[in-house]
Amino acid sequence: MKNPFKLLYIGTLILFFVYILFLSDNNVRRHMELSKQIRDIESNLNKINNYIAANHNPGELFSNPSLREQYAREQLNMSKEDEDVFIFVYE
Repeated sequence: MKNPFKLLYIGTLILFFVYILFLSDNNVRRHMELSKQIRDIESNLNKINNYIAANHNPGELFSNPSLREQYAREQLNMSKEDEDVFIFVYE
């Protein structure tokens, strides 16, 4: 061991990488979970866009915000963040 500072430097780097990869709030597992959520949301968005394009005139939906909101609420069962939606199913 010629230089004790080199060992200290390498040990500090190893501890830093262990902290960043496994112990911090933004660790690797958290990044993987968030990436999966992003992929799921993008997939859902693509499905919704394909459904809208197949069933409605896109020009009409994009030009009229109230019609777009009505369509999202009725056909796609979407809601605003601060409201509850009840769907009644008649058998």
